[in-house]
Amino acid sequence: MANLIATHQATLNGETIEFNAQNYDAVVSSLVSKHGGGVPQITPIAPAGSFPAPAVVVPEHDAERGAVSASAAARAKADEAAAKAAGFSPNDPIYEIGTRVIGAGSENARRSRREFDDLPLARDAFNTFADQIKAENRRDRQVTLDSLRMDPDGTIQVKQGSRVHRVAITERAFKQLVSARIGIGGGAYLAECWPELRAFNVNSWIERVAEMARKQEQEASVVLRVRSKQNGEREIFAAVTEKYQGGLDAERIARSLALATPPDARGSVSYDGARAKFETLFHSDVNADEYCAGEIFKAGAVVRTDDMGGGSIRTAGTMLRNLCLNLYILDNCEKETARVRHMGDLDGLTERFELGFQDALQSVEYFRRAWGFSSAEKVVDNLVTDEPTEKITVDDLLAGIFWAQLRHQRELVPVVRGNRKAVVKDLVEAVKRDEKRPQNVQDVTRATVVNAWTRYAHEGAPSADPWLQDSIERAATTLLPSKTGRVKPLMFESFPG
Repeated sequence: MANLIATHQATLNGETIEFNAQNYDAVVSSLVSKHGGGVPQITPIAPAGSFPAPAVVVPEHDAERGAVSASAAARAKADEAAAKAAGFSPNDPIYEIGTRVIGAGSENARRSRREFDDLPLARDAFNTFADQIKAENRRDRQVTLDSLRMDPDGTIQVKQGSRVHRVAITERAFKQLVSARIGIGGGAYLAECWPELRAFNVNSWIERVAEMARKQEQEASVVLRVRSKQNGEREIFAAVTEKYQGGLDAERIARSLALATPPDARGSVSYDGARAKFETLFHSDVNADEYCAGEIFKAGAVVRTDDMGGGSIRTAGTMLRNLCLNLYILDNCEKETARVRHMGDLDGLTERFELGFQDALQSVEYFRRAWGFSSAEKVVDNLVTDEPTEKITVDDLLAGIFWAQLRHQRELVPVVRGNRKAVVKDLVEAVKRDEKRPQNVQDVTRATVVNAWTRYAHEGAPSADPWLQDSIERAATTLLPSKTGRVKPLMFESFPG
């Protein structure tokens, strides 16, 4: 039977109503109707004296695989309500919401989590990419068209006073130059034809366009965007108008994102030499076996930009929802929050971009808060122990937690085989291999402990035994918060090994 206890609350114009998965439609509709529109803010209810209740569920197995689970349906419907309240329009699952995934779905959920954990911290990814772009030593040069000539080998001659510079040009920049700046139709054809004919056509058209501009007492000009290749040679990678604002390029965007991105986010950067895509991501902590049709399991913010002048800077909130029972049919739902053209005052453009990114993050704040609980709790402040921990080291703290778990946590005691002291040492080493490894005891979170068990299951001795591996993962999830917000306390005993 479904849990009818209120798990969330909706707030609009100062009025707050509590609801559960069964009546959220009626509650949200009544608020919007009563206040004449608007988007209610959906937040989980925190029981008194507990942490905010996240969208994490301790396995209940109240339904077989392929059947509707009341607990999974409640979670998925509450998440759906939060997504809609934030402005997303997620697609409906093709099975009834709350239907538990089959075995392949659980395995794909585990793979998704492992791939997420393998991503670098978003701040590190963005700063590394910014350093990569900085190394290109980009420069924008405004030149007149009649100062340009093309050699048969495809090199562009740029005449500046008495000096002539020869610079390579990328194929995309060449098509941009001849089609959009010189006005030759068939840039793609010229890029493929034999060199002498290509150079003849380009140079002839440059002379013609420049002459027409002089007759109209105008000056035909173009801005060449130049950068260094890995071998140190310079190349033209874009040809834009003088109105193009190159100051808000991929490097500046990456630096801004590195400052604005939450420290617990994972991230990635895709770059093809012109276009860049930045992803700031968060992932669900729900047990892979509890995934269901309608499960929202990944969310974040995405930024896209094109440094060739081929598109605006776009920011959007993003979320990934499972629509089937094997995690193959997914809904990648986005909500655009800003579209900024590379034209105008640099400070104004930067502000609009940064506000757009903040709006994108805010659109998934519900999920970040729900999934990030175990990354926020500092375990040293909440340990159950009679032993002093004021001067303890990170390794000793972790070893003491793992030792107490192996001695007293009944879920983990039977699944670990062999020498327990050796297992403790393996778990501590698993933490050291994590990119987010704690530097001091205040950095040790509940997520640190759970992730260590997961890494141990997949990389340690249990990795050869899928049944043991699954048992350890299942036991480790009991350390996560329950759907009521209650958490299992972490104990500490000095490790004797």
